[in-house]
Amino acid sequence: MLRVGMPLNTPYLPQKSNRPDEEELRQAKAKRKQQYQARLAHVIAHENAHAAAGGRFAGAPVIEADETSGHVSGHVPIRMDFGKTSKDALSNARIIFGAATAVSDMSAADSAVAAAALSIGYSLAASRKIQEEAAERNAHSSVRFASQQGPFQAPKHNPFAH
Repeated sequence: MLRVGMPLNTPYLPQKSNRPDEEELRQAKAKRKQQYQARLAHVIAHENAHAAAGGRFAGAPVIEADETSGHVSGHVPIRMDFGKTSKDALSNARIIFGAATAVSDMSAADSAVAAAALSIGYSLAASRKIQEEAAERNAHSSVRFASQQGPFQAPKHNPFAH
């Protein structure tokens, strides 16, 4: 049997349609769902790590996911509270930095929070330390001055009287 347009030495093979069959569609859909679920699990673990390390400074993780589009993202609100003392500023900066760097695959936002925690925290700690030391010096010098003079006593005679 000969077909028009085919070389004589080519056996006839039915041509495959360019349209995917149902099995290919099912497999592609299953693969997309598996990738989505893996990404969702990764994002949840990532944000939970930030929240756990952030302690009292971290809010609840927020996960935004849409299975239809495959979009998955998340974030954890972090309260940048550096306390009132230089010691608080250092301690809190370290906790906030630890929350931002709690994951191995840091995002740009994670890096920005880590940098801000160190920059602001250490700057505040330094300026507060200077203020605390100045206040301490002033407190000691006024106590020393008062103790050197003793209690106030009126003069026994009036030097301006004639």
